[in-house]
Amino acid sequence: MDFFSRFRLLATVAIAVPLLILFAILWSLTDSHQSIETALNTVRQVRQLDEELERVQGLILEAESSQRGFLLTSRTNYLTPHAQAAVQLPVVLERLVQMSKPFPDASAQIDILGGLVDERMRLMSRSIEYERLQRHEEALALVNTDRGMEVTEAIRRVVGNLRKAKQGELALGRLDLDERLTKDSIAATILAGFDVVFLVGIIALLQHVIRLQKIATVCAWSKTIRDDDEWISFEVYLQRKFGMAITHGISHEMADRLLEEGRKELVRK
Repeated sequence: MDFFSRFRLLATVAIAVPLLILFAILWSLTDSHQSIETALNTVRQVRQLDEELERVQGLILEAESSQRGFLLTSRTNYLTPHAQAAVQLPVVLERLVQMSKPFPDASAQIDILGGLVDERMRLMSRSIEYERLQRHEEALALVNTDRGMEVTEAIRRVVGNLRKAKQGELALGRLDLDERLTKDSIAATILAGFDVVFLVGIIALLQHVIRLQKIATVCAWSKTIRDDDEWISFEVYLQRKFGMAITHGISHEMADRLLEEGRKELVRK
């Protein structure tokens, strides 16, 4: 393979490899974007689930405070938070049911939580109704059964367990996201480094081409070649420009010529 054939091969490789590396970077970034988007969605879902669980617990506490205030004072303005909780809790619980579908372990716990919330609200509504009917003793007796406190404690446990589990998943999701980002960053940096190396190679080849495109001036008498302002032999020129190792031989034509001149010389003698 001559020099120019090798040069064309190297030029092709030098152009093709960076393009392949660039394609690999783009593919990696696309795959990474999808993985990161999935991880972020999971993190958002877990966070929203946690916020809704906290809202359920807050609404129950507000309803209980409202109930106690009404039982103590018989003033109906205390019942506003209870009425609001009665309207909002079914909506929040339905959102929790929809949000927990991607998490089978949480879905079963949400069903249990819904049953407990319904029971607690029924108990509070019954005691409030007794108080409205001026059956104060029956309302207090219902409260003193401690069933309401037991249900509230059960709600607190379910909510606490769910939040704890989801917060653990949230921490794992964030850790996985950080690891993914770190790995992708390292991979992209390495690929970009290789791309830079090959681009430098392309630049070097182009510079070499520019040097080769220069017209070589050969002395018509001494057959030396001008390199800038210096006249050098053909062998030195090849070494400088192409890094070629030079050896010497003799062509068939010149060998025949020398043999013929030798015979003629012997004949003359």
